[in-house]
Amino acid sequence: MRRRKSREAAMQILYSIDGTKIPESIDDGFVGHLLNFFYESFMQRSATDESFLFVLIKGTLEHYSEFNHLIAKQSEHWKLERMAVVDRNILRLALFELTSLNDVPSSVSINEAVEIAKRYGTDESGAFINGILDQIWKSLPKNPDKVRQ
Repeated sequence: MRRRKSREAAMQILYSIDGTKIPESIDDGFVGHLLNFFYESFMQRSATDESFLFVLIKGTLEHYSEFNHLIAKQSEHWKLERMAVVDRNILRLALFELTSLNDVPSSVSINEAVEIAKRYGTDESGAFINGILDQIWKSLPKNPDKVRQ
């Protein structure tokens, strides 16, 4: 449950900075500032796994441009800028998990993204997220350390 709350918090933080210029170099201080602001404004620290949340934010921001490219490539009829802000940030976050977190099975990353999309997005967000992530996951080179389900 704390990891789900961490994913939701990560999506909310990414949502809040969407459209701003992301620094080319993401350092721990920048991420720490984002987390401190979030905790002071919205949520108790005990509700999340703070170290997992830190990894999610830092990793997603470090690969922001790469994930934008993957999303744009797989969503032929939707420009990234036209996607709902919630949806594109859930996609970025899930892509970080899919490509970088070897301790999280791909099915868990995708299911969590879909559930968060159903909670925070539109009626179509869950299916949209599932479709895009499935296409991207199938197109990625197999990672032997990642559990592919």
